[in-house]
Amino acid sequence: MTKVVTNASPWIALAMIDEVPLMMQLFHSVVVPQAVIEEVMAPPPRNGQILLSQALDAGTVIRYQVRNPALVDSLLGTLHRGELEAIVAAQELNADYVLLDDRMGRRFAHTLLLSTMGTMGILRTAKERGLIPEIKTRLVRLINGNFRVSPVLYEEILREVGESP
Repeated sequence: MTKVVTNASPWIALAMIDEVPLMMQLFHSVVVPQAVIEEVMAPPPRNGQILLSQALDAGTVIRYQVRNPALVDSLLGTLHRGELEAIVAAQELNADYVLLDDRMGRRFAHTLLLSTMGTMGILRTAKERGLIPEIKTRLVRLINGNFRVSPVLYEEILREVGESP
C-alpha cells in the first residue's frame, strides 16, 4: 500500500491540467498536511481548491496535523511551512514518498532519507502504468500555465517515456 504526503505544488500543478485523479489512482493513501491545505485554499481562486475540498469531503485524501509542530517552526526560513509540514508528516507517517517539486525541499527530504517524487515523476509513472497515453501535451499545458520546467528536464522526461521533444 503506497502512502504519499503531498506538498501544494504537485496538487496545484495537476489541478492546472485536470489530472489530480492521477494521484489517487497511483497511490493508495494521499495525505495532505494542514499547512498545505491552507496554501492550496489561499486566494486567488484556483481549480485545485475545489478539487481538494471535494477530495477531503469524500475521504479520498487525508487531512493531517503534524505531531511535531515545534520542529516545523524551528526550520521555518529554510523552506516554506507547507514543504516542511509535508516532509515532517512523511517522516512521522513513514510515507513511501513525499511529493515535492521544489529542489531545496527535495534535497532536505533526502537528507532525512525520505523518497521524493514531483509532478514530472507522477506524470511519468502514470504513463508507465498506462493511466495516460502521453505526457507532452500535459507538459506544454503546465509550461503555458507558468509552471517552471527547465528545457533540459522537458527533453529528458520526454525521451525517458519515448516521446520526441
